[in-house]
Amino acid sequence: MKSFLDQVVEEINLNNTAEDLVFVLPSRRAGIFLKESWIRYFDEKTTWLPQIWTIEEFMETISGLKQLDSTTLLFEFYQAYVETHEVPESFENFLKWIHTIISDFNDIDRNLVDTPTFFDYIASIERMEKWEPKELDYETELIQKNLLFWKEIEKVYYQVRQNLEKQSFGYQGMVFRKAYEVIEQFITNNSHHFVFVGFNALTKSEEKIIQYLKIEKRATVFWDSDEYYLNDLTQESGIFLREIKKWISYEKEPFSFIEKKLSQKKNIHIIGTPKQTGQVKLAGTILQNLVQKGEKLNETAFILANENLLEPALNAFPKAVEKVNVTMGYPLQNIPLSTFISSFLKLYVNYIKFEQKGFYHEDVLAFLKNAYTDYLVENRMVLIDTLVQQNKVFIASERLMTSSTVFTTLFDTKEKIGPDQIVEKVSYLLHVLSQNSVLTENTLEMEYLFRFSTIWENLGVLIKKFPFVRDLKIVQTLYNQILFNETLSFYGEPLKGLQLMGMLETRLLDFKNIIITSVNEGILPKGKTENTFIPYDVRKNRGLPTFEENDAIFAYHFYRLIQRAENVYLIYNTENDDYGAGEKSRFLTQLEIELPYKVKHHIAAENTSEKPIKPLQIRKSPEMMERLYEMAEKGFSPSALNSYIRNPLIFYYQNVLRLQDVDEIEETIDAKTLGIVVHNTLETLYQPYINEILTVEILQKLQKQFEKILQEQFAEVYKGGDYSKGKNLLIYSVAKRFVSNFLQYEKETVSKGNEVIIKQLETELKAPFDLEGKTVYIRGFADRIDQYNGITRVIDYKTGIAEANKLKLKDVDQIIVSKEYDKAMQLLLYLYMYHNNYQEDKVSAGILSFRKLKEGIMLLNLNKSTLISKNDLEDFKPKLKELLLEILNEKIPIIEKEEDK
Repeated sequence: MKSFLDQVVEEINLNNTAEDLVFVLPSRRAGIFLKESWIRYFDEKTTWLPQIWTIEEFMETISGLKQLDSTTLLFEFYQAYVETHEVPESFENFLKWIHTIISDFNDIDRNLVDTPTFFDYIASIERMEKWEPKELDYETELIQKNLLFWKEIEKVYYQVRQNLEKQSFGYQGMVFRKAYEVIEQFITNNSHHFVFVGFNALTKSEEKIIQYLKIEKRATVFWDSDEYYLNDLTQESGIFLREIKKWISYEKEPFSFIEKKLSQKKNIHIIGTPKQTGQVKLAGTILQNLVQKGEKLNETAFILANENLLEPALNAFPKAVEKVNVTMGYPLQNIPLSTFISSFLKLYVNYIKFEQKGFYHEDVLAFLKNAYTDYLVENRMVLIDTLVQQNKVFIASERLMTSSTVFTTLFDTKEKIGPDQIVEKVSYLLHVLSQNSVLTENTLEMEYLFRFSTIWENLGVLIKKFPFVRDLKIVQTLYNQILFNETLSFYGEPLKGLQLMGMLETRLLDFKNIIITSVNEGILPKGKTENTFIPYDVRKNRGLPTFEENDAIFAYHFYRLIQRAENVYLIYNTENDDYGAGEKSRFLTQLEIELPYKVKHHIAAENTSEKPIKPLQIRKSPEMMERLYEMAEKGFSPSALNSYIRNPLIFYYQNVLRLQDVDEIEETIDAKTLGIVVHNTLETLYQPYINEILTVEILQKLQKQFEKILQEQFAEVYKGGDYSKGKNLLIYSVAKRFVSNFLQYEKETVSKGNEVIIKQLETELKAPFDLEGKTVYIRGFADRIDQYNGITRVIDYKTGIAEANKLKLKDVDQIIVSKEYDKAMQLLLYLYMYHNNYQEDKVSAGILSFRKLKEGIMLLNLNKSTLISKNDLEDFKPKLKELLLEILNEKIPIIEKEEDK
């Protein structure tokens, strides 16, 4: 296959000498392939290699202006904004909209719009659009604000141009306009012949410069087109080239090149598949098949119309793909190091926000839990555990400084922390990481560190130069915008292996095998998505590009890429998801209808037939049996047995493996802490009155004492926590209400003549159970055992909700088969253990819900009786035995209950 660049090199060498030539290309990448074509043409003979410039380098050379990077431009634009406004808004607010203004200024200048008339025109349009007959004599506040906005923007436009030109800098549009203004002067001092290759949608400045150079015989231009879209007036992909073909110069000279490649039969597959990841997986399968057929990967391009799929695409390559050259930039925000730096920044932003009380615990833990912290401090997990146990909402800088030498510098807050200081700390952090012996052996990590070190070095220079970055929040905003807008370029062997690229990177390049993903409406083409403050009608009137021109640009790239390919795989998403609609691109429909040969279209749907998911089963190993018998000897708790009934897998995780929730610093009191505090408070209050008959006087005394004891319990259980304000104060108030209401309930019960005697508090109960010759135990703690009018009650406190109807049983069979009766199961087990120890014939058991005190003690009701006899418990024993045998039977695996998945 002869590529477009091969044709250009062959044509240009017929009439020119290389030392006079300067090739001007749309992208730097295309220059690498042009050099390869040049060397291949001369078959390794000694020859001059011509100069190769990108269009941006060409414009910079002509204009004498250097194009500034995007971050520096933000500062320069705000400087101009401040100089033209008496009361400017903050830099942070300015950053929210200035990117759009810069983009609009680029369009205005690249297309040589007459700015004085443009700003007058847009102001007139704004006034007309907001005008209503009833407001003839005055302008509304909204109209005035819109008009003022454009008047202010006009001032910024002229001021920023003036400031930048004094420094020989410019934004892209300014550089292009300046190049147009001085092109005549430039060529009088320059003898080069310029060769423009592969351009399509020219801005007005590019168009006029190229036309001028052609008239002066100082330029040759090669266009890459095909009759399919050039001659068909309905084809949007040929819009720009059809207009260029009307140039006067083409009345006397040929328009090179016009191909007839698209109409020649190709192997084109249009494939629909669900989901974004489904597309990259399918692409991986196609690559595998191409390799098996003997296709060369350096003649193959994998193009991501949606560049967000870069990471899943990198993970989808089959083993047969040994070399991949990534030509698109990798978003900085997706690099792990970016998150680490963000977490460090957040530490200090919130440190200032909370008036330097200390570092907020969530920020500290997020920073420490990042794997990069391993290179800064030893035993970071031990440090994390210690901080959690100390339960401090705000952690003092001194506490962190003692953890490592690096932390001594990072968390030193003796001096005021401002933008300059945070830049120094981040730069120091990156320097320490770059010196680590483990990281220095990782080439990719060193690329990350170098890129981020450069970013922060530049930020430091800009912050020192411009005085308006006054706080850390602005530094954080700037950093986040850099992450969002910039990428990390990969360096590799561009001429070897598979080419992975975005649509714009394909300009001028040709491949035998093409795979394109995300060929959907809203992605390729993007459609009505514009980031501009200039209304659509104004853009059309002044010759500025709109979404229609953007769609036409991508249409050209799409068809041009296909025209020389032989095997084309166009993949689209058939389902709606986060990235775009499931509607295939209109480009695909056009190919199916218009090409003179059959285009294969099929759906590569995943196998959606529902296969029954088998519950997870875990065989009881000797080690597991050993653990189960250890539990049996110590005593199965009611909660453990209920856990098994609810789902054996949960029992396995929580009780056999002893996996528990990770402890965290409690900034807000959780339900578990609330329950412990209420239980402990009641135990402390009632302890002096065990075996005494409760009287109204005793309970009145407890009502006066309880709040002090409650506070003491909070201080003990909720170590270091503040419950004097916010949500914690509300939770403290709930605990206070629980205890107060309960004491009032007790007082009312006693005042009605009922006799209540507290017998035991927080009592351990344990009972043996004969299991076919082996003795196992049941063990638990009863919150309270009392006598109520001579009847013993085993009571369990609940700070949560309990339902009385779940304590009513017709027979004990219900308990074993249904998790709904877990509280009834718990009470029966308490009664079983109590009867074993105290040999009373009839005892009650119940739950006291602090949220339902009006219902009083909700008693277990078996066969319409709240007095549970020894005979009732004998009926319960076979069911309990059945449960225990199942747990301890090594032949019965742990089986997940499907309903709990």
